[in-house]
Amino acid sequence: MRNGARCLACVFGLALLVLALPVVSRADSVIYSDLGPGNSYDPSNATTNPADNWEVSGASSADGEELVAVPFTPSANYDLTKILIALSFFSGTNNGAYVTLDSDSSGSPGAVIESWTLSDLPTLGSTSTITSHQTLTSAPGILLSAGTTYWIVAMPDSAGASDTIDGWNFNSLGDSGTVAYSFDGTTWNTDGSPFILPALTVKGTPVPEPPTFAMLGLALAALPFFRNRFGARRQA
Repeated sequence: MRNGARCLACVFGLALLVLALPVVSRADSVIYSDLGPGNSYDPSNATTNPADNWEVSGASSADGEELVAVPFTPSANYDLTKILIALSFFSGTNNGAYVTLDSDSSGSPGAVIESWTLSDLPTLGSTSTITSHQTLTSAPGILLSAGTTYWIVAMPDSAGASDTIDGWNFNSLGDSGTVAYSFDGTTWNTDGSPFILPALTVKGTPVPEPPTFAMLGLALAALPFFRNRFGARRQA
């Protein structure tokens, strides 16, 4: 009887442990980041001219249209939760930006998966840490698959036609890598890479792997067996 009780307790314990595993793993994790400590970045090169950093500008601006994009590849499956992006305002009518999460199309940004509109960006050179106006919150259910490349694309507005000029500040860690840029919103170029990367963090919650649910199923399936066995021993 004691052995049966122990077995039953073990199965219950295993079921509770497996149930707890997805809960623990649902905390936000960093999928990609080149931000420094305290979500810091380097604004020093763009205090007077956004072209000294990564310029993001509209077709009606003095510098003409320029879009900038950075790729990242998750190492596991995640539900996207937040993006921290070091965009700052320099000049123009609209103090804001338009940011998209795109799929990959032969090494360039492809179809838009999700989009956000930013407003009241900090003035270029006024801060070196991410503010709430540089933080994007994802809608539920945006799955980022392991080993799949995605792009974060920055532009001054959804049409790319404004007179706004923003600066996407450099990272403060000295990290370099692939950056794509476009002067018409259609044709992308990565010539010259690796470049100093613009500052960015992508966060998400890990998606539990199928084996986790399989373990839970096995534990629950075993409960009737041990319950019947324990009951039979009691009747004997």
